[in-house]
Amino acid sequence: MKTFLTTVAALTIAIPALAKEEEIMMNEAPDAAVATAQANSQGREFDGVLRQIEQGVLMYEFIGTKVDGLGFAVEVFADGTLWETAEEITMEQVPEIVVAAFNADLPGFLPEIIEKNTREDGTLVVYEFEGQFNGEMTEAEVHEDGSNFSIESDDEG
Repeated sequence: MKTFLTTVAALTIAIPALAKEEEIMMNEAPDAAVATAQANSQGREFDGVLRQIEQGVLMYEFIGTKVDGLGFAVEVFADGTLWETAEEITMEQVPEIVVAAFNADLPGFLPEIIEKNTREDGTLVVYEFEGQFNGEMTEAEVHEDGSNFSIESDDEG
């Protein structure tokens, strides 16, 4: 259970105002969402499920822990459509072009969590960097080619 709570905290730390969420039992998620999550889990087991509303849309986030102790998640719409897969990674696993873009826009920011998110049937990979920066909870996203840098901050974090 401790691993699950750590994973939930790690994968849901970013800007809580953007999503309302609640932990649910696996059997409370729609069958289509469960099937999609399992098909995209690379054979790994889930520790839990979050039901959440993001920008007015109902989604399910299936969360687990990889062998290396870092978290992973599969986010699915209620109808079973895959939104993204996410894997917590280390800075050493981030491509150099992404690190360069990140450091250029947020010099000195040491993220607490880094995720590699794969969207759009695997055609879009986005790296998320999350943590405290200048006294605010901050989430930065960079596409795998170093483009489309974006930052969101929440001074309540």
